[in-house]
Amino acid sequence: MTEILRLADVAASKNDRWLFLCALLILGVVVWFAVRWLINKHEALMTEHRSDQQQYTTSLITISTNVNATNRELAVVLARNSAALDDNSSELRNCRENHKRA
Repeated sequence: MTEILRLADVAASKNDRWLFLCALLILGVVVWFAVRWLINKHEALMTEHRSDQQQYTTSLITISTNVNATNRELAVVLARNSAALDDNSSELRNCRENHKRA
């Protein structure tokens, strides 16, 4: 970089046109480094995004599996409760009929 600046200084002492060309060259080098840095940052962000997306997908599958298992357990509990309520209902009906007869 110091050599480029020294060349720009030498060119500036010769003619304004050379100064403009050297300034344009320096600007081009700076822009090239900036674009290269931005591309590296973008690639790092994309890699991180892929990793986070995979973790999110794994978590979502785990949650979905847990919800499905809980739903199956709730269905079993609901079926047992319905059967128990039917038994209680018929028992209560029998008790009422026996109470009316007595």
